[in-house]
This record gives sequence, C-alpha cells and structure tokens, in this order.
Amino acid sequence: MTIRHGPRARAAGLFRRASPFLMLFLAGCSLFGTTPQPACPRVVLVDEARQITLYRDGPGRDLTDVRYQGAIAGFKSKCEYDLDAGLVDVDLDLQLAFSRGPAAREGEGRFDYFVAITDDADKVIAKRVFSVTPEFPVGVTRVGVTEELTQEIHYRPAKSASGHKIFVGFQLTREQLAEKRRQRQRQPQ
Repeated sequence: MTIRHGPRARAAGLFRRASPFLMLFLAGCSLFGTTPQPACPRVVLVDEARQITLYRDGPGRDLTDVRYQGAIAGFKSKCEYDLDAGLVDVDLDLQLAFSRGPAAREGEGRFDYFVAITDDADKVIAKRVFSVTPEFPVGVTRVGVTEELTQEIHYRPAKSASGHKIFVGFQLTREQLAEKRRQRQRQPQ
C-alpha cells in the first residue's frame, strides 16, 4: 500500500470539517467529472511455457527421472492508470504449483519464469526473468506459491495501455522447449 503525503492529505483534512451537505454536493460533482479508466493490459499465459519438468542429469525422461515439476496455476491482475503521466501500474498475483518427484535429492527446487511486456504492435518492450525456490518440508511433495509483481508500463498519454500485453511463462532452455515439442507431436490429435 502506498501512503501519499502532500496536497491530497491536506485537502482530506478540509473535507472532514465540511458540512454533510457540502460533502454530498462535492461528491455529486466528482461523479460527473471523472473519466472512466481505460481497460487494463491483457495478461497472457504462454501455453508452451505454462508447465515445466526438471529431470535428473542423464538421458532418462520417464517418471522415475523427474526431480521437480512446476505449473502456472492461475493469476489475478488489476491496474491503476495515471492518465496525465501516461503510466499504468499492473499488479499481478501469479499462482504457481510445484511438486517433487522421485529423483529429487534436495529439499528445494529452483524455477525461473519470465514476464514480458509488449506494446500495442506486439513488439517486446521489456522482459525480466524471476526465480522462485519453493521449499518442500520433509514428507511434503506438493506446494503452492504466490508471486506478487507490479509492472509499470509507460504509454502515449493520448492513448491507453489496453493494447499492451503481459506474457508470463517458465523460462525454458532450448532442450526443454525441444522436449515439449516432441511430446506434443507424439500426442494423438
């Protein structure tokens, strides 16, 4: 939560001392004078990068070789515009689910995921990779984690950021991506 100190704080003190009639009058004026907030940028979960499996070293890729698995289970997002500055803050709560497989030896696994922002022409304007290390207590094989992120997007003030998109997925290696594509080709249509 952001606490703002300055002219708004002093104005709030004036309104507390105003009569109830004046408060109703001012509230009615502000209802007619406000501009609606533009639509929020769309959050997109990248289908190929929504799940990840980490195997032990070596060529084996069956269930006994699985160290950890991760999945993006869902998200919640909201945004707030600063229309005069051409800024929008997007708060994103990313729900992640992890499981420990039979080949895991350590008590925690490390996963990297990315957040990429595109402009209204679908050009990537920012990308950042984050790490999450879920802890697995003794005897626990599944855990959930919520990552809280805030993305600040600059856009042209005459427009809105509703054409921007925020892409989210696990950061896959070339080998992991190739394995996912091989698995998809083997699946019956």
